[in-house]
Amino acid sequence: MELENLLNLVLLQQLNELNERHQENVRRRQLRDRTNPFEMTEELFIKYFRLSKDTTLQLINSLRPHLQSQRSTAVPVELKVLTALSFFGYGSYQRCVGCSYNLALHQTTVSKIIGEVSDAIVTNLLPQSVIFPRTEEQRNLVKERFYQQFAIPGVIGAIDCTHIAIVAPATNDPLRPGIAYYNRKGFYSINVQMICDANLKILDCNARFPGSSHDSAIWSLSSIKRYLQQNYNEDEVRSTWLIAFGVLKQRFRCLIKHRTLHYHPLRAGKIIYSCVVLHNMALTQNVPLPDDDVEPDPDMHQNGNCENESMYGHVDVLAEGRRIRSELIRRYFQ
Repeated sequence: MELENLLNLVLLQQLNELNERHQENVRRRQLRDRTNPFEMTEELFIKYFRLSKDTTLQLINSLRPHLQSQRSTAVPVELKVLTALSFFGYGSYQRCVGCSYNLALHQTTVSKIIGEVSDAIVTNLLPQSVIFPRTEEQRNLVKERFYQQFAIPGVIGAIDCTHIAIVAPATNDPLRPGIAYYNRKGFYSINVQMICDANLKILDCNARFPGSSHDSAIWSLSSIKRYLQQNYNEDEVRSTWLIAFGVLKQRFRCLIKHRTLHYHPLRAGKIIYSCVVLHNMALTQNVPLPDDDVEPDPDMHQNGNCENESMYGHVDVLAEGRRIRSELIRRYFQ
């Protein structure tokens, strides 16, 4: 009899725990549904989610087939996308002040959502959004826009690298040891190479190299360089400067140095690629930059690993590049 009573007591306790868990899930769903972000003003929506309502709905519809879950308790696709956009824009798991749409999401859930959304963007949207001009017609269009805006002839892209801060990777990782990501500026990062057109649209992005990698090493291993060597004089690209980083980082502040991506390098790379795709979407849809206080990124005023050129034997190339740049400035801007 005592054993039977004990078993009944244990069973009753388990039933109570299951009921409490169910009620908590119901409360969380009700709390999530209480605030509809799409009822915000357009300006406030862009401030919180960095894209317009229409652009966000397009993004949701594009990702829905890849994020849909059959579980009744699953987080809705709309909430997944909005949560990821908020993180990309602010670089924090904490909800933005005055925005309670994701109040009921646990930090672990938010982290999982960021992974799901960034995977979906990289797999399904990156290949069709970030495209280097390959045809003669595409290249001529890019050249024409550069010439119209800057009066510089023959330019098919502006290239540069920027460091995106990440948390220190594990030192014992056999493929991506932490020391490889420690850059000369004194923090852990991914050295990201990007090429943009005259309208700041990003045509190519390479977020696979650790922070210790020299800019010229990334360029030398780039598939774009191999393509240009067969078709163009690469100085046409190397003699111009990339002007899109500031806009990219102002819209998606998770990329600012002080926000540091607390992810493994592979995941951090996918977050970077996702922000690039969303940056291009915002430009295509003419979404204005959020009306934020501009948070300066100290990395924007430092040029790659340029203090170390002599270590890599690129002094002559660097000097020639600077000579060409100075000549272009003298000819077209003075």
